[in-house]
Amino acid sequence: MQNWTIGQKLFSGVGLLGLLIAVSSWFGIRNAGAINDALVEATGPTAKTIRIADNIDSRLARVHGSELGTLVATLMKDRGSLEEDRKAVTAGLAEVEKQLAEVNGQTLSDKERQLVNAIREAVGKWKGVYDSIQIHLDSGAVEKAEDLSGKEGEPLMAQLEKLADELSAAQFRELEEGTKQAEVSYATSRAITTGVVVVSVVVILLVVWLVRRINTQLRQMASELGDGAGQVAAAAGQVSSSSQSLAQGSSEQAASL
Repeated sequence: MQNWTIGQKLFSGVGLLGLLIAVSSWFGIRNAGAINDALVEATGPTAKTIRIADNIDSRLARVHGSELGTLVATLMKDRGSLEEDRKAVTAGLAEVEKQLAEVNGQTLSDKERQLVNAIREAVGKWKGVYDSIQIHLDSGAVEKAEDLSGKEGEPLMAQLEKLADELSAAQFRELEEGTKQAEVSYATSRAITTGVVVVSVVVILLVVWLVRRINTQLRQMASELGDGAGQVAAAAGQVSSSSQSLAQGSSEQAASL
């Protein structure tokens, strides 16, 4: 570096500073994009899937209540309530199917997709049991309907509620992971930015040092040039004086002849 020209030193310092600024900008844009993706994932599809999973859980609870209501309405011989509960079960199952189709269109992991398929399969089994219960109720076999509901309907509904809870829990884990990724990206961006700022300060100090060093060298060179010019002028004066002496001597010799 000592053999570099002044221009090389200046251009190197400025170039290094520009490179650091470019690298800092690139990392800033890159990490900002990563943070944005993580936040979008956390607040977008994942949050929507959590909402759908909660809706499925609540709908299944209502369907279960209406199914039990058909048993009570039959025992009470309340035909109007029986029909209302049956309509509620049909509407609830249709809503569950709609929610399952909607969640299936989201970006899911293999585990989550397995849970959705398991819920759909269990809903189909429970509906078959429910249809059999209603047939027994219509034929007056209330005891058979109650027995079928307790032995097959209740376990299937408990399984459905458990699967819905597992799907919701899996989505909450994804939400937490997305938040952690955003935090990691932010921490990385902050560390890189801090590092670049520190290095930039060092480079700025180095450039200042180089400029002062160059100024010192320029002053030294100007002083040396001034001293050299003075010596040249003194030598020229001596040469001029010697020339005059020689000319005078020559004139005197010529006059004596």
